[in-house]
Formats: sequence, structure tokens, C-alpha cells
Amino acid sequence: MFIYDQIYNDLVSEFNKYAKAKNLDIELDMILFSNQNTTFELNNYDSTIDSLISRRSKKYDIYCFDPLYTKKYTSFMINLNDILPEEHMELYNHGDAKKTCYSNNQWAGLKMMIIIPLFQKYSILYSNKELLQRYNKNVPKTWKELLDTGKYILEEERKVNPETPLVAYNGLFTDLNAFTTLYELIYSFRNTTNIEFPGFGSKEAIDAVKMIKQIKEEISSDSMFIANELINTMLLVNGNGLFVRFWDSGSMFNEKYYLTPMPGKKEGINAVMTGGMNIGINKYSSDEKREAALTVLQFLTSERIQKEIVVKKYGLYTGMTKLYDDEEVCSFLTCSLVKEAQSIHTIIENVDSIDVYTEKVVKIFKQFLFEDRLAEDVLKEIDDITRIYYISLKSSIGLTYFVIHLSITCLMLFTFILVFTNIFKKWFTFFSKDLFFIYCLGYMMIASSQYLLFGEPSDIKCQYEYAMLFIGISLSIIPIIYVLVKFFPERNEYSTYLVNNKILYILICIGIEVILNLLIAKSPISAENRMFQDTVNNKNYNKCIVRSTFGNIMILIDIILKFLGILVILLLSFIDWNMKKISKNLRAIIVSIYSFSFSFLMFIIISYFDVKDYQIIFKVNSIIIIFICLTNFVNINFIVIAILRKTNEVESSRSVITTEKTVDDSTYSRSIFTKIVKYHHTANYSFEMGSTISNYDTNSTTS
Repeated sequence: MFIYDQIYNDLVSEFNKYAKAKNLDIELDMILFSNQNTTFELNNYDSTIDSLISRRSKKYDIYCFDPLYTKKYTSFMINLNDILPEEHMELYNHGDAKKTCYSNNQWAGLKMMIIIPLFQKYSILYSNKELLQRYNKNVPKTWKELLDTGKYILEEERKVNPETPLVAYNGLFTDLNAFTTLYELIYSFRNTTNIEFPGFGSKEAIDAVKMIKQIKEEISSDSMFIANELINTMLLVNGNGLFVRFWDSGSMFNEKYYLTPMPGKKEGINAVMTGGMNIGINKYSSDEKREAALTVLQFLTSERIQKEIVVKKYGLYTGMTKLYDDEEVCSFLTCSLVKEAQSIHTIIENVDSIDVYTEKVVKIFKQFLFEDRLAEDVLKEIDDITRIYYISLKSSIGLTYFVIHLSITCLMLFTFILVFTNIFKKWFTFFSKDLFFIYCLGYMMIASSQYLLFGEPSDIKCQYEYAMLFIGISLSIIPIIYVLVKFFPERNEYSTYLVNNKILYILICIGIEVILNLLIAKSPISAENRMFQDTVNNKNYNKCIVRSTFGNIMILIDIILKFLGILVILLLSFIDWNMKKISKNLRAIIVSIYSFSFSFLMFIIISYFDVKDYQIIFKVNSIIIIFICLTNFVNINFIVIAILRKTNEVESSRSVITTEKTVDDSTYSRSIFTKIVKYHHTANYSFEMGSTISNYDTNSTTS
């Protein structure tokens, strides 16, 4: 990775000569992090750049870094689309450069050029010409051919010389290269050429690692597979390797070896890992420094420098694909390799430190390659490091809860239908049809919010889930408050105005909720990864989180408004408790409100708990919503009807005395509390004859 120190010195020197000749007020200095001039180690590479970028440092204006870190660092580099001349961009708009130069802008749907390859490296299969010709064998195009050919030639060579130093295959699972070797190996086992990396948890990955272990055990050895880069280089120099996986070395070994892409699972598929160095401009640099950095970048990636310095002087591959049609260039490089290669560069997501991640993957994989762990177990453990788990409809848990939520939704629809039936008119007199419609719509939204928990999480899903849940809660509260105010025992200008302006009241309440949700959406609510170091006992998952202080304040206000609404309902319910016209309906509504309040409070509390199991979070949230919706349904559709049926039966067989109980003002003080109690006792009542009246009179006397 750090064996090309001199090329950077030459590039800096060339640019400074160019700047002096052109009278440019620019001087290029280079700070090289290398194992030659520091105690720099691979696992410090990522953290070194991280420390600079996280502080938005302006210390360096241009960064060069391995393609392994491309996805991580492109967000800190300038978008070159608007500042780089189109003709220069076109030079790198093809081949392997296009895979690493551009970053997808998922919101704008644009491809943005962020970085440019300073030079490129390719993993290559070196196949020994002399040995293949001696035994009339071809360069293998599949891993099975490599195994069979290697086994045959090794056996034949051992017949001649039992102590032959021949190595049939080297593996290259060194500390520095093991991860890219494994990544490329799995990529070579894809079923078609248009498939990207299959993933560590795929069947292709299982087949790939089983094959490489078979190759190690039959035609190579543990010691050869972990031999360092120097030993592998000497293997090529001495001609003792039959098949050697290594990085390109210009034309150094062209006489001894065929240079081809790595073989695939089947013919027509190959694999080549791209490496090298990418160059980008620091987005935190000043405008003046950006202009100078752009001049440097254009110079270093110009056709002349790429051909004369990168290719001819150092024998390195270039990201400028047009040069592979140049005969002079092809005298220095194996151009056919680039044209035939089905290349891939490593893409790593959902990790904080790429170096820590790759080390962990290699450590786990070696438990299979050199020990006795099963391929399936090892690959699952590796896959779990970055895999984000979620509830899928294909899982038993997902399907079960989806059916339950669907059933709840159907029950809510049934409640909707009640509005247009005689049952509603006969038994349920608490709401008017329009208010009942809004009330049911609220619970429909609460129930429907849970559908967004299924499938892969996203920022949009988080936003919609919150909006549906909290708007649904508001819609379920709004009608109840209106009805309770309507039956307020004492008319006043506020209650009269609200009752006479029902539509305005509803629109204002909904408007407040919509405004709050729009403000929260500006924050916004995002699906953030909950990652664990121990992914054997814990599974990574996404959690909807608001990071901004403003967003959290808006959510807090929204929650407070909901509980204020509930408190208003409880207060008005106490005041209207004995209103004859709504008393039976009110009791059922209050049961629903109490259960809802408790459940909503639990929902809020649990959302702030640090729960590590994503399935538990899903189950608890779903159970709370199911309980809220079912309680509401049972109260409205069964308890109310049962109470009113019983009441009607009793009243039809008995005489009823309707009285209005009033309490003398002298009995009460003028405090708000006693006034509320007065309202509670001065509503219209229907009393059964006999003991009911006696009991009431007794109670009223004691009061």
C-alpha cells in the first residue's frame, strides 16, 4: 500500500516546475503518511484522516486515499461537477474510474464527480508460462480448473522432485490483503456478470470460502496462505509459483507469467479488485485554496502526467481508459487485462472504523480457513457486523403481527360503517356522524402507523409513522372535547362560541398538529443505525431519532399538548358525568381514555429506553397500539350497546322520575374546585324509585 513513495515526490516536483513556468502563485507541498517515515500502521490510516475531517481542518487542501475509503470520505470532498471542465471530466467518465469517481445524490437523482484516481492498481492472477506449456495446460478460467490444473502439475512435479519448492496457489491472506482477497473471492462466485457483490451472508459466499479452503488443503498450505508480501514477491521473482494472486507490477513479470483476471465460479465470470489512490479536494478549504487545489488536481490527472509519469515511469495503471488504446502505453502495461476485467472496488457501509471492521472480518474468517468452524456460522457472524435487521413480512413474527394489524384495521373499518347504520343512531348518541367519523379516522391512522414498521427502515418511514400516530391521536381527542364542552352545565361565551363554530374548532386543532409535524419534518426524524460491537448476542437495527434540539422541543410540545387534551377530557368528563343524555356513552369513552392514556404514556417511556433487541421493541410497540385500538373498539361497539340495552330494558319496566338536582350556592365556596364539584352535582338525572332516591338524598345531605 505504501511502496510508491517516490511517485508522489516526482508528481510534486513536476507540478512545481509547471507552476513556476506558468507564473502561477502556487506551491505544492506533500505530507506523506508512510511506513518509511512514521510509525504509521494500517489501523491508524482511517483514524488519521477522520481526526482531520471531523474537526473540519483546513490544514490540507488535497487528500489522497485508498479506494477502500471512497464511500466514507467522498462526503467531505468538493463536488467537481460544477468546477471541473467538462472535457477533463470526460477523461474519467468510463471504465473503472467511473465506479469510484462518482457518488450518487439520492435526493437530486444526480451522479456527482467527487474524486479522481491518481493511479489504479489491479489484483491479478499470475500463471506460470513455462509450467503450463510443459504440461499443455491453459490458464484457468474457473476456480475448479485452477484446483484441477494445480493438483495435476504439483503431482507431476513431485514425481520428478519430491522436495520441489513449487507453490500451486499462494492465497494472499496476509494481514494487509486478506480482506480484499476474501471480498474478491466472493465476488468471483456471483452467478451472472451484472450482479454486484453477493454479500457475506449469501450462498455464493458459502460456496466461495469452501472452495478456497479446499484449494488450501489440496494444493497449498496454511503457511503459504498467510505468507507476507515479500515472500509472495519472491515467489514471482524466482518463478516458483504456478498460480499467484498478487497486485499488478507493470511489465516486470510479463516474460514468466500470463497476467489475467482472477477466475470465476463459471466461465465468462472473472473478478479483479481495484486499488490505488484517489485524489479529492477538501470541502473545508478556503475559496482561494480551492482554486489552487483544482489547478493541481487537473495537472496531476492530465493525460500527459498520467502517461509519462504514472504509466511509463512507474508502470502503474491509470483511470484514463482512452490510454489503453495507445500502443505505447500497452508496451508498458497489459491493456487486455483492464479491458477484460470485471472489476469491483470495496464498498463498506454501516461502520465507524473501516480498519477495525476489516481486521474483525479477517479474524473471524480465519477461524474457518485455519480452524474448524463451519463456513455458514463464520459468514453469518461476519454478515451480522454490518447487517441492519428489521421486521420482514417473510418472518413468522412479521407475518403474525401483520395479520393482527390487518384485523385491527378491518375492525376500525367496521366502526366506520356504524356511522351509516341504524345501530349508530339508536345506541350511540354521544357523537354526531361527522365527529364520529373523525374519531374513527384517528384510530384508523393510529392502527395504520404500524404498517410502516414492516420492511427496511428509512427516514421517510420514520417521518410518516410519527405523523400518522400523533395526528391520529389528535383526531381521536378533538371530537370528545367538543362534545363535552357542548354539554357543559353552564353556558358561557367560550363554550357557546366553540359549539357554534365546530368546523373552525376542528380545523384549528388539526392545523396546529400539521404545523408541528411540518416543523418536526424540518429537523428531521431519521432512521439511524443502532450498531453493536457484540453482534453475536445483539443484532444491529434502525431506530427513529431526532438529533436536533429544535426537533426534540417540537416533539415535547406535541406530547404535552396530547396530555393536556387528555386532562381536559378527564376534567370535562367529571363535570358532565351525570348528564343524562350522554352519561352511559361517557362512561365507555372514559374507560377508553384511561386505557389510552396509560398506553400512550408507556409508549413514550419505552421509546426512551435503551433496548438492544429490535424484536422486543417491535413487539412492545405493536402490543401497545393493538391494545389502544382494541380497547376503543370494544368500548364503542360492545360496552355502550350493552349498557344502553340494559338501561332501556329497566326503564321500560319501571317508572322514572326526572329531576334536576341543584345545590345551594351557600353550601359551596367560590373556589374553582368547589365550583367544579357543583357542576358535577347539578346535571340532569334519571332516578329509579325507591332506594336510589333515598341513597341520593342521604348523600346530598351529608355533602
